[in-house]
Amino acid sequence: MKSDVAQIMRRIEATLLGIRGVIGLLHLADKDLGEILNLEKDAEERSSSNARVFNAGVREVSKRQIVLAIAKTTEFPPTSAPTVLLVSNGEIVGEEIVDHSEVERLKGCPEAVFVAEKFVLYRDRVKPEAGASLFVFPPLAFPMLDQMDEVREVVAASPTSLSDLYIKTRGGWNMSDTRLGTLLIGFNIASSEMPKSMNKNSVGLLTS
Repeated sequence: MKSDVAQIMRRIEATLLGIRGVIGLLHLADKDLGEILNLEKDAEERSSSNARVFNAGVREVSKRQIVLAIAKTTEFPPTSAPTVLLVSNGEIVGEEIVDHSEVERLKGCPEAVFVAEKFVLYRDRVKPEAGASLFVFPPLAFPMLDQMDEVREVVAASPTSLSDLYIKTRGGWNMSDTRLGTLLIGFNIASSEMPKSMNKNSVGLLTS
């Protein structure tokens, strides 16, 4: 059974390392995830009281059996969904726009104000009485592993800056290269393939 899981992991690794722009891969153990979650909480506590930060994506990734980190350059395929949302009173009042045609469309909308090159604020949704807003980093789809029948509940997440530095340090990746980013990818192995006694640490050992 362990050899079956090892074979699956080797296929996953080969798939990830074959994606354009991916230059490194790291298996994250439970202690790594604990440190990353603590760093995300620190970032949230230090964020402005008027616009707090909350990384929902990293929390979701951490719930999976296996979590990997990849180092990616600007050649990595862009996501098809926003990596950051601005939420106020439960409503999305701003978001990253990843589709160029949608950027152009919104530039002609009087209620849409671009406060950054690809981040739009919807003026008609902003309510002064709503109180503090929240910048949310949501879970992201990761379709590159969808073709693998043994893989379940795949989810990805963008770490904030402190976690990004921690991951780069663990991976031995260049921390000074601003063009180099990191992404967390979490998934489960189909129950028929993954022994219940195995965890993130033992899977990492199998594939090291």
